[in-house]
Formats: sequence, C-alpha cells, structure tokens
Amino acid sequence: MKLENRTWIRYYKEGRFSKSITFKKAEAEMLRTKTFLNNNGITKGDVVIVKTPNSINAVILYMTLLKNEIVYIPVSPMILKNKLDFIIRDSGAKAIIENDKIIHLDQKRRKVLQGISTIIYTSGTTGDPKGVCLSYRNWKNNSRALRKHHQFNDKTVLLTPLPLFHVNAHGLAMITSYICKSRLILLDKYDENILKIINKEHVTVASFVPVILDKLLEKNSKFHFNKKFKYFITAAAPLKGSLLRRIQENWKTYVVQGYGLSESTNFSCSLPNNLSITEYSKVMFPHPSIGIELPGVKIKFKNSKNNEGELQVKSNSNSIKYLGKSLRKIPWINTGDIGYAKKINGKKYFYLTGRKKELINRGGEKLSPIELEEELINNGLKGEFAIISISDEKFGEDVGLVSTRRINNKILKNIPYYRRPKKIIMLKALPYTASGKIQRKNLSELINKNGI
Repeated sequence: MKLENRTWIRYYKEGRFSKSITFKKAEAEMLRTKTFLNNNGITKGDVVIVKTPNSINAVILYMTLLKNEIVYIPVSPMILKNKLDFIIRDSGAKAIIENDKIIHLDQKRRKVLQGISTIIYTSGTTGDPKGVCLSYRNWKNNSRALRKHHQFNDKTVLLTPLPLFHVNAHGLAMITSYICKSRLILLDKYDENILKIINKEHVTVASFVPVILDKLLEKNSKFHFNKKFKYFITAAAPLKGSLLRRIQENWKTYVVQGYGLSESTNFSCSLPNNLSITEYSKVMFPHPSIGIELPGVKIKFKNSKNNEGELQVKSNSNSIKYLGKSLRKIPWINTGDIGYAKKINGKKYFYLTGRKKELINRGGEKLSPIELEEELINNGLKGEFAIISISDEKFGEDVGLVSTRRINNKILKNIPYYRRPKKIIMLKALPYTASGKIQRKNLSELINKNGI
C-alpha cells in the first residue's frame, strides 16, 4: 500500500472510536480548508487565533495554516476572557477560528507577519504572557530531531490525549507524525479506557504527562501491555522517581522523559530509547534524568564552569523572536530551569532540580520543591500534594505544603527541620496547567496574598 493511502489519524471521542483519515484524504481536506479560509478573507501573513479542542478537523486546520504561511495562535478552548483579550490586542489578530466558525475581529491595528508560522503565548504566571514566534522550519527541525532520536517511521503508532494547543502534542504528535508518516491515535481528552485503547490500536509509543500516569497506575496496576508497546514519553512536568519505580514494578515498562520549552520549539533533550535495564536504572534512579541532547541541540549552564545551574539551549529550532521584537534567531535560550549534568557510560545526562522562580530562598539557602516532594514521598507521604514557597519574617521564605489529604505529622518529623514544611494548607484539588504542570507559583502567590 502506498504511504499516502495509509491511515494517518484514528480519533477517539469520549473513549470511543469516532473516525479516521488517510494521508491522501487529509491533503485533500487541507486544500479545501485553504479555499474556505481564502474565501473568508484569510490569506498568507494574516494572524488568526485558533480556539478549538482536539479533533481531526483541528489537525487539518492547523496543518493548513502551517503549510500556507497563515500565522496562527493556538489557545485553549477554555481560555480566560482577560487572557484572550490580551492576546487579541497584543497580536493584532484578524480573526478567531473556533471549530468551523470564523469570528472576524474589528481591530484598528491588524498585523501581517512574514517568516512566522506560529505564535505560542507563554503562561504569563508572573506578568503578561509573551508571544514566542516560531517558523515552519523550526517545527520541521524539531520533528526531524525527534524522528532521528526515537527512530520514528511509518511503522510507529503514536498515541496522545494531550491538547493540540500545547507545544508537546502540537509538535511531537501532530507535526512529527505527519513528517514521519506515522499513525497517530488522537484522543479528545484523557479517558480511563486509554490503556485498553493502547492495546487495541497496537500503539508503540504513548505521550503522556506524569499526573496521567499516576492516575492510571492507581486504578490499573495489574494491566498488561501488548508486545508492540515500547514506552511512554513524558514531558511538561517532572517525573518523580517514586512514580517511575511503581511503574516498573507493576507494568514492567519504560518511561522516556524529555524536556523542552516553547522558545526552542518543544523538545531539546530526551532519554535514549535503547538503554539496557542496568543502564536505565543507573540513569533514572533515584532522580529521573531528562535525557541527552537531541540531534542539533547544545545545552550549557549559564555563567557556570561546573555542570550545574540554569540551563541554556542552543538549537536550530530556537525561536526566531518574541512578538514585538526584531526578527532574529535567539542563539541561546535562558530556560529558567535549574539542574545539573553528569556523564554515565560516556554520555552526558541532564537532570532538573526546579524552576529558578520556584526555588525556596530560606535565609539564603536555595531549596528545591521537586527534591523536597520526592523526600516526602520516600518517607511515606501519599496523595496529591505540592511544596511551595511561603512568606516568613525571619528567613524571607520558608517551606509550605499544599495537600488534598490529611498529613501524618510523624512523616514530617522525619524531614530535617530546615527543609520541613512549616505550614500545611488543605485544598479539595490542586491547580494544573493544560499540559499537566502544577501551578506552584500561583499557589504561593494566592496563599501569601490571602494569609492562608
């Protein structure tokens, strides 16, 4: 069978198979969508906001915009009004595309941009979001690096329930599967039947976030994967060693952790997929590695001669600018992530200890929330919880603990006093971003502001 006649996407809605599309049919749909957009006054260089959930139609729309140099801004269908209003003003967008509906925006200042395909707005948790400008070449370079690193090809079957408006699913699932001619099993959202779908569709690689793996493992610890399944890819949020150990003990499968950010078009490094059990254990325990540099990527530590500090990324998929700045490739991206590197069997592996802005500065001593959380888990703390920074008169900042369950104080007494949580806050649920990342900074600001 010719590649163009093969199925590209099989789509599941609410846990049930909905429909599929071949590569050939997808190309025809892209041409039809281009005509539809042009007939509605949207052409090359125009800026549009895309506000649509996961679906085959969403993929067709994104790929049409990408290939025809219409600049698009992917946003969550649940985006807050004030954030959407800011993006409309900042980008000078001509229209919002919501499902199959085009909403034209009556703005005095409309932008026409050349050399840019996509604008990704950062979360903006500490101020207004910034528009990261990416080109189609950025996406293709990153996808080719992923293809080479993971050995993706037309036999690969990739599954994801992650939202397409986020760079992870947008780049790894949608664009990479298109370039590699791989099959994509796309879900509209997370579903409890997802493990059964993995086996039914003979999935080889699944792209999740750690919080999803944790939920699935809790309810399906005895699940057996078919022989074609190779590993999970995780990113966006840190993978805890305790979760990884439980996955290995129960599911007997690998988790390949990766790392990247919007400014460098998704992934910058990832764990090799051909490690022996001995090598894997050495690299991933007690603290899981985010892997090695992808092809074409260089990582160093800012203002440090040692292999530790803030990570900086240089790549041929680095952003070409922030919106409003001059058009030029950013050579080294300051990630804001703190970590270290060490050589294992001749390869340089990278590890994260936390976000620069999330480290707890307790009287001059920097404490990592990620490391503290792992320490608490190893001492027996269970359930959903997060370590945050709280205000303190004596030390400036100290350790706080937000949890959805009651805490056994005996567990806390096993933690050295300077690292021990001084305040415990109970919440019904913890806030996560759409990509599964805990909103630690927002929690700190909310609790400190209201004196909880």
